[in-house]
Amino acid sequence: MRTSRLICIPIAALAVSNCIGQLQLDWAHAAPGPHGEEGQGTAVDQFGNTLVIGSFLTTIDLDPDAVGGELSTNQEAAFVARYDPSGDLSIAFAVHASQAIYPTSISFIGNGGFLVAGTFAGLGRFDPDDPNAFVSGAGFGDAFIAATIN
Repeated sequence: MRTSRLICIPIAALAVSNCIGQLQLDWAHAAPGPHGEEGQGTAVDQFGNTLVIGSFLTTIDLDPDAVGGELSTNQEAAFVARYDPSGDLSIAFAVHASQAIYPTSISFIGNGGFLVAGTFAGLGRFDPDDPNAFVSGAGFGDAFIAATIN
């Protein structure tokens, strides 16, 4: 029988004090913004790239130490960010819904592509390159799944 031992990783403070055992933190990022930003899922591919999904309102900076990590919108939005194995941001984009959008899961599907699933309300815009590509929901809490295939 295999047993596990709980260690503490206080992500909010990005500190590693008062933990049990040894912990080597390779990299960490805060994602500051003015309103209740949330990380809601992660996935790691076979090359060590990390995908992060979450939601934000108005602005979020997914890489405060570099230029190019800030996303802005005038409505609630979801974000997808990809970090390379060193923790450097390589992709960041937002998807929008007119009332609400909450990504809940993400997974890699090979060749750098990924799937994101969640819920949205109102009109959803899931293609960040096409401002007119809308999907209409039938009520509050409609499910979505979006894929990118590289």
